[in-house]
Amino acid sequence: MTVSAIAEGYNSVTAFFHVRDADRLIAFLRVAFGAEETQRTLDAGRVVHAEVSIGDSRVMIGEPWGGGSSLGVFSTHTSMWKTSM
Repeated sequence: MTVSAIAEGYNSVTAFFHVRDADRLIAFLRVAFGAEETQRTLDAGRVVHAEVSIGDSRVMIGEPWGGGSSLGVFSTHTSMWKTSM
């Protein structure tokens, strides 16, 4: 039996965004790309993990824990991903 390293329903590359306001990113992805939310896990109101489907691909999204900084800030005003690395 052959085992695939890629889970069923996922592609070779799956993006994960770690942002301060996951709800805003999800809303943007809905409007801009017709994304459909397929999963959401909350802890104390914070999005620990969410997934959206865009076409045949999935995008994973989460928010930072414990006041830690995220790798970027998503801004719907500029419609772009800004890295702060």
